[in-house]
Amino acid sequence: MNQATLFPFLYFLFFISGCGGIQERSDAATSLAAANTFEKTIIKTDSFRLLTYQRINNKSETASIYIEGDGYAFAGRHRVSPNPTPKNPVSLKLAIQDKSPRVFYIARPCQFVPLKHEPLCSPEYWTTKRYAPEIVEAINSAIDQLIKKENISKIRLVGYSGGGTIAALIAARRTDVQDLRTIAGNLDIRAFVLEHDVTPLSGSLNPTAFAKSLASVPQRHFIGNEDKIVTQNITKSYVTALRQFDSKMSCIEIRIIEKVSHAKGWEDVWRDIHQELVACK
Repeated sequence: MNQATLFPFLYFLFFISGCGGIQERSDAATSLAAANTFEKTIIKTDSFRLLTYQRINNKSETASIYIEGDGYAFAGRHRVSPNPTPKNPVSLKLAIQDKSPRVFYIARPCQFVPLKHEPLCSPEYWTTKRYAPEIVEAINSAIDQLIKKENISKIRLVGYSGGGTIAALIAARRTDVQDLRTIAGNLDIRAFVLEHDVTPLSGSLNPTAFAKSLASVPQRHFIGNEDKIVTQNITKSYVTALRQFDSKMSCIEIRIIEKVSHAKGWEDVWRDIHQELVACK
């Protein structure tokens, strides 16, 4: 079966196999959010409906916005998952630890929502096109709706793994970003593809292509020293792209976190490392 027929087949397979663990994953995330006083909202954009959770303790003109990772994109090295809803929503768990006055969590398109109501949700949007312009635009639109409703003027973008990619791409197009923080963020998708010898992410945007816009954004990138997926070399490749527009790296900081891998250990350290403000030197 070639790739052209593989995606429709997997999409069909999802419906004939039923929701199975997908509903359980969604229910677990909602229960976790509710237990930590986050309210659930589904936001409609022109292309996708996005699940969001929000906790608003008091009025503030600044909000922290967390973007989820790629989720359950692959069931194996060569097997695409029929549904990207994450088994371990790392970004949600980190958002819960953020005690800022206003905290928002945004899931990626096609995560946590019934795919039968999402005509555009095909596996390409959690594989090769996971960072496509329409994906970035949908999440950016959701942010616009959230901050307009709450009268927010500044945002702090936080993204885990592929959510860090999206956060960087959004930061490049906005003027209200106070700072950008990524956790195990895939900030150079070309370097990622070359390092792991995987299929190119055709149709996806690469943050390095927006280096000029990103160079002036205050940003801090956290990398686990045991991360074998998004390695330090990938982050360094991104920094090299930005250095041509900011040779002193005055707005860019990298922090290596000991005893942390790609998906394990972040919950244990985030409470202690996320609070310090990020600013250009």
